[in-house]
Amino acid sequence: PTHVHVPTHLYKVILGEREVGDDEKEQYQLAAFMMQNEPIHDKLPLTDYLIDLDELEHYVGLEFFPRLKYNQEMEDVVKYGELCKNYNCEYDDDERSKGWRPLAIIKSCKDLEELEGVWKATCDNGFEADWMKNYYGRQYYYKKKDLMRPIQKRINYFRQFQ
Repeated sequence: PTHVHVPTHLYKVILGEREVGDDEKEQYQLAAFMMQNEPIHDKLPLTDYLIDLDELEHYVGLEFFPRLKYNQEMEDVVKYGELCKNYNCEYDDDERSKGWRPLAIIKSCKDLEELEGVWKATCDNGFEADWMKNYYGRQYYYKKKDLMRPIQKRINYFRQFQ
C-alpha cells in the first residue's frame, strides 16, 4: 500500500483589482472555489463550486488576503466585492480544454460498458495529434485494467473449485 496523501478537494481563490471609478464598485473583487479531486464528467457552471472565503479558510487552515474582508466595519481593512455577482463567472470551453475533456470522461467511467462506449466515441471524434491518441490509449488501457480487476478476482476464485 502506498503512503502518499492525496487531497480530497482542490481550491482556488481569485482576487481581481480594478480602478476605482464613479460606478461605486469595490476596487477588489474576490471569488473562492472548491471542488472534489476527481474527474468532472459533466460541464457544471463555475458558480456551483463557489464557497464563502471564511468557510474555505476554515477548511484549509489558511488565511487569504488578511487585509481584505467583506463588509467589515474596521477602518484599516479594505472591503472587497463578490466577483461572480458583479461580473460573469462562466466556464470558457476553448479548444485547449475541449481536447482534454474526453480524458476526464475516460477516467470517470464506472464500468466496462461505459468505458467502451466512451472510448469508441473518443476514437470516432479523432485526436488532434498522434501523441494524444497514444496517451488516451494508455489511459483507456489502465482504466480497463482497473475495471477488470474485480472480475478477474472472481474468475480466479472460481477456478480453485475446478
